[in-house]
Amino acid sequence: MTTVHILTEGYASPTGRGFLFPILYHRDALHAAGISTRIYKNIGPGLADCDTLIVDSKFYRDAWARGSAPILKELEGFRGIAGQFLWFDTTDSTGNLQTAVFPVVDRYLKNQVLKDRSLYKKVFYGMRIYTDFYHRTYGIEDNNPILSKPLSDGDLAKLGVSWNCSLTDYSRWSSVRAILFNRLGWNPLLRQPKNWVMPSSNRSIGISSRFTATHRRNTIRFHRQKVKEILGGRINTTRLPRGDYIKEMGQTKIVIAPFSYGEINSRDFEAFINGCLLIKPDMGHMETWPDLYQTGVTYVSYAWDMEDFGDLLEKVQANYDDYIDIARSGQTNYRDSFIGDEARDAFVSRFSDMVRLD
Repeated sequence: MTTVHILTEGYASPTGRGFLFPILYHRDALHAAGISTRIYKNIGPGLADCDTLIVDSKFYRDAWARGSAPILKELEGFRGIAGQFLWFDTTDSTGNLQTAVFPVVDRYLKNQVLKDRSLYKKVFYGMRIYTDFYHRTYGIEDNNPILSKPLSDGDLAKLGVSWNCSLTDYSRWSSVRAILFNRLGWNPLLRQPKNWVMPSSNRSIGISSRFTATHRRNTIRFHRQKVKEILGGRINTTRLPRGDYIKEMGQTKIVIAPFSYGEINSRDFEAFINGCLLIKPDMGHMETWPDLYQTGVTYVSYAWDMEDFGDLLEKVQANYDDYIDIARSGQTNYRDSFIGDEARDAFVSRFSDMVRLD
């Protein structure tokens, strides 16, 4: 039996839930495959006494502000005891790597990474490839600029893909169940979505895109502001209570999901569940698992400079019936990656490959 201990802040954030849900939901299947998992929410006796120790980056989220030295010393201690030490970066962009931990971990696994790994040797303005693009292309400056730190070849050899935050529940009452599970730890609260709306269902709303454009960083905010400008008030982007929001999604043909602090966001998965045609900035730069973003197959993409965005929207609206197969494919691909025996076995196999020593 391979023993795996996981240090995490728990079921407290969307990306944290995306990280933990498949481990918890498939715990019996993992055990049947010879993998025993134990969750730690605090550092205590026996934490590192295991074959593989996993640390969720969110556990140290607030501690970095007090200095990196105590964290790195603690991590070095873990590495000296555990058979294998894995850092799981559960942030939601391809950038923003926590480069300080690379020397003290055996592998650095992230929800999504750049397909061209060599790009991590470069410096990105705003620590993300798309914020760097808006800085270079449009001269957008942040009030307090931050730059990414380039990786060495040795660091790059440790970098890999884990799984993205799609593998958790994004249905109507998911947030309520998540709060309850975080407090109670009651396994029946862990549920996969059951109500999938067929893309071919009658839909009375053409476009939905409920998002804010008030991010404090200009290079993050720019993309969303530009989308709002091009939409020109044609749709209401004001946020809704969750019940109203999910109801609207089930009646919507097209959902626009711009970048935020990460390329991936929960709106993507809510769109798939509700059978909407997902329109996003081009995701071709990114590798992630499950592979949900196949342009022209599971979603419709537009260029990062948004020069094609207005014409694309008009074309898709005018010819929606020609695009509905993409909505079907997006929903089917997501559901098959998440639900059923094959999805379970795929996750167990992937997790097994990560946690077992060579």
